[in-house]
Amino acid sequence: RNLRKVAADTDPTYTADQLFGTLEISHKFGSYTFESVTAYTDGETEANIDYDNSALPFRFTSPGTYNVDRDTTVTTNELLTTDSFTSSGETWTQEFRLLSNLGGKFDFTVGAFGLWSDGESAYEIWHPSIEFFMRQRNRPQEAWHFSVQTPEATTDAWALFGETYYRFSDETRLTVGARFTDEEKSIRTRTVLPIFTPVIPPYSEGERSWSQWTGKIAL
Repeated sequence: RNLRKVAADTDPTYTADQLFGTLEISHKFGSYTFESVTAYTDGETEANIDYDNSALPFRFTSPGTYNVDRDTTVTTNELLTTDSFTSSGETWTQEFRLLSNLGGKFDFTVGAFGLWSDGESAYEIWHPSIEFFMRQRNRPQEAWHFSVQTPEATTDAWALFGETYYRFSDETRLTVGARFTDEEKSIRTRTVLPIFTPVIPPYSEGERSWSQWTGKIAL
């Protein structure tokens, strides 16, 4: 008996496309070094599985035609269900740093950081009982399956930071640092639960921002 073998109506699938890029620039002038780090990511993922994770023995009394996923329509007396998660997004980050090497007891690092990210995602469930029920009630096709739709989610953040170092000896150094961070997030989303919502609900929008000072003292 193979305990790793699972009975399911459909095989799971997972696809991902990812692009990563980084550009680092460093320039030394005198006792100082300027550094720049630019990064970009872009990606898409999709995961599809059998929603009930089994091959159910249940049969309808007669064959019915329904959607088993976003691309497939079947006519069968079997109960076939699937769910799907999709997401895509891109992110830019930029950091600048200035570092000192003064050759004495005192040195410092100061810098700035920025992040800009936006993406979208969706989670969907196809189940014939939902579709048959909604079709009987003359609901639009978008209401024939359950979905959580987030077509827009963004993050904008920036920070300023700095550290100073004082060497008492080769074995002992005092570090004092501070960072200020400001971040703003926004989202546009909705849940389509057709059993309980007779009409397609509008999107809900939300936005929130934070700012925070943090510090560090180490010896």
